[in-house]
Amino acid sequence: MPTLLFVCTGNLCRSPLMQYLLSNRAIEGLTVRSAGTWARDGDPMHPNALAVLAERGINADEFRTTALNEAVLEDVDTVVGASREHRAAAVTLRPALLKKSFTLAELSRTTGLFADDEMPRDGDLPARLEGLVSVAARRRGLSLPNDPADDDLADPLDQPVDAFEACARQIDAYLDPVVRALLG
Repeated sequence: MPTLLFVCTGNLCRSPLMQYLLSNRAIEGLTVRSAGTWARDGDPMHPNALAVLAERGINADEFRTTALNEAVLEDVDTVVGASREHRAAAVTLRPALLKKSFTLAELSRTTGLFADDEMPRDGDLPARLEGLVSVAARRRGLSLPNDPADDDLADPLDQPVDAFEACARQIDAYLDPVVRALLG
């Protein structure tokens, strides 16, 4: 079963939001996890992130943070960082993931530009994920943002719940073309 790992800093806000918002889309056969570059193992998700998920009917009370390390990356097929620094941290720990690592904004943008004949429609989920990642990696240089910082998802930490809601809406929008491609 393919594994997708979302990465942010503390694994308290952005990466768990990405994990649960994607998992809630019911993509059969995809393991979705998250970790943080500065996370401490075992902490609960930020209360505002939990509240935003609860408003969507998603219960994440059992979530516990995971620190990003080589062991966490061992069985990962694709890494999606909240920002460029998170993607870089994962690739530094496991260089073999270079062509299989993106920021969420980058993956969304490149996937949204796929031509109809580039969309991975055939095969099972592992084959579609491999196809999506392969095409996105080839196209990443063709769809650069105006400002490199546009590939970074704003961190809502230490902000009111409205910032967490805005982050979740942005994540949902970024996930839409990716989910369409994965579902074939």
